[in-house]
Amino acid sequence: MRLVRTVAAIALVLGATGCWMSPGFDAGRTNYAAGETTLTAATVAGLHELWSIQIPPEDSAGPRVHPPLALGGEIYAVSVDAHVAAVDAATGVPRWTTRLPDFGFGP
Repeated sequence: MRLVRTVAAIALVLGATGCWMSPGFDAGRTNYAAGETTLTAATVAGLHELWSIQIPPEDSAGPRVHPPLALGGEIYAVSVDAHVAAVDAATGVPRWTTRLPDFGFGP
């Protein structure tokens, strides 16, 4: 219950400040960030993977993880069966992992 209250409080604060946490940059998932100046056609060739993690489940089809969210120096990822991980964005070191309770909304 404490986790639910914490998540609800964070969502309320972020909603009140006008921050929209959504994969794909905005609510429409357009992947368009008008203020992005670091990544351009001239710099994209210099991109490389700094780190990677795996959260359950992992099977022959590969990871089944929803698009991650980035907030406050952390990356949050949720698997299709409700495993959640928070990872330090700079180092890739997991900060915490948990599995959400089954609220009966799944298939």
